[in-house]
Amino acid sequence: MDIVEYKRNTSENRHPWELARLEVIYTFIKKYYSEQSKANILDVGCGDTYVVSELHNRIPNSSFFAIDTAFSQEMIKAFEQDGINLFQSIDSLGNRIDKANVVLLMDVIEHIENDKEFLSSLVNKDYINHDTLFLITVPAYQSLFSEHDVFLNHYRRYSRKQLVNTLNSSGFDIIESGNFFSSLLAPRLLNLGKEKIFGKPKSQGLAAWQGSKKQSNILKEVLYLDFKTTNLMHRLGLKIPGLSTYALCRKSVL
Repeated sequence: MDIVEYKRNTSENRHPWELARLEVIYTFIKKYYSEQSKANILDVGCGDTYVVSELHNRIPNSSFFAIDTAFSQEMIKAFEQDGINLFQSIDSLGNRIDKANVVLLMDVIEHIENDKEFLSSLVNKDYINHDTLFLITVPAYQSLFSEHDVFLNHYRRYSRKQLVNTLNSSGFDIIESGNFFSSLLAPRLLNLGKEKIFGKPKSQGLAAWQGSKKQSNILKEVLYLDFKTTNLMHRLGLKIPGLSTYALCRKSVL
């Protein structure tokens, strides 16, 4: 959960989108690292540390480094735990990590005005090499830009082609890319229509979710099935649109 949403959250239950996205992230990581792996995993723009905490439970032998510029010292004290090291900036990470095996940028670069400059700087850090795996997700399609994006301080949304071009020009080689959560496109289009007709309501993001734990888990399974279906279609060569866009990539060898 983004820190902006975390500060307004009043629900004890996670939003289904957040639960399902975790399963998507773990599915991609499992292609390269098992539960017994000893990897250094860096989560840049980690929000309230939900993702790294859950990944730490599933890959307990790995070390986690989580960065968010919105952290206060109080948040760092509250969120930090064994095996998870928290930092307010990439620069403050310093020499605490000798090599990053995995770097997560989960819905992060849309928050950065000069995304290419940021990515170019990150990929050239000393702890990044040609074996480092990057997993990057972004909100899809600029045409879907809404009050929700304004609330979260987004500069843009991306098509798959735009994300790939941004990464290529920033020093990355793409392993694979695509979209997921196709079933959420129709609701987003409906909300956009409502904004145009009735004006723009104030968004609360994930913090607006007030469903029960059972409802959260059921909808999570629906969204994860959505991902598995589109992922299968992707392997068969069919490009299916979705509300989120992703890329797996590494530092360019050129």
